[in-house]
Amino acid sequence: MAEPLPLGLRTALESANLVLFVGAGIGHNVTRNGSPFPDGVELRNRMASHFGIDLTDGASLTKVSEIVAIRKGRPALDLFLRKELADGLPDESLIWLFSLPWKAIFTTNYDDTIERCYELQPDPIQAPVPISSTSELTDTNPGYEV
Repeated sequence: MAEPLPLGLRTALESANLVLFVGAGIGHNVTRNGSPFPDGVELRNRMASHFGIDLTDGASLTKVSEIVAIRKGRPALDLFLRKELADGLPDESLIWLFSLPWKAIFTTNYDDTIERCYELQPDPIQAPVPISSTSELTDTNPGYEV
């Protein structure tokens, strides 16, 4: 049996007064065609292989992404990532997490898992408003948008 949430946390959640920071670990709760979503190392390896980048120096996913953007252009990088991270299916714990009201959600993830969680809600209490660059900043209605 799961431990109940502490009263203070429960109250803050119910009042939509918490900010959620989501990192790459969220991918452990996502599958595609019954297989786990690629982690950062696997995604880096696939990207390096696809674009012919040598990994002998142990470059990180960020570094490989930067190299692809410089050599092949940002559209090629975006297309690769969209294909690699498409059709993710979040598990029930993620769907539950995003059924809660949040003041804001911040992530650096490439995938659309958060948006997918909202799509899978039978009656979502908030709608995600993705912003991926400062030029896309927009006003949101905190009553139903996050």
